[in-house]
Amino acid sequence: MTVIAWDGKKMAADKLGWGAPMGIVTKIHFINDEIVGIAGKSSQIADVLEWAKNGFSKETMPEHQKDPEKFSNVIVVDKDGRLRVYESGPNPWYNERTAHAIGSGCDVAMGAMHHGATSAEAVTICIKYGGGCGIGYDEITPVTGEKKTVIFP
Repeated sequence: MTVIAWDGKKMAADKLGWGAPMGIVTKIHFINDEIVGIAGKSSQIADVLEWAKNGFSKETMPEHQKDPEKFSNVIVVDKDGRLRVYESGPNPWYNERTAHAIGSGCDVAMGAMHHGATSAEAVTICIKYGGGCGIGYDEITPVTGEKKTVIFP
């Protein structure tokens, strides 16, 4: 389970990785001057990261991204703060709202940000109340790619 939140200034994501045993993972990355957040099966993440490194070209799109039952949600923020979301297919949709969230904790995160929480605060609230998210969070700033990681005790 995952929560990835964008508050218009920074992107944050929980660090809980599902598997046997559960691990600590990175769900947001700074690639080609963009922040890329991926919510999906751990077995698909490497393919999606390669697709991102190739500029999300149609030619290098992973097969699972074409399947409406198996795709990973991908949220991308460019250096100008513009937000786009990839679902099943090569063409993103663009979100004009300031805040957006994906993953199983998206409703909790959106509610928290609507009430003034930052993306990191929204992810922390999801970890505490949303179920299925955990361990801590990563936070990335656009343009610089500055990253902060917090692991909860």
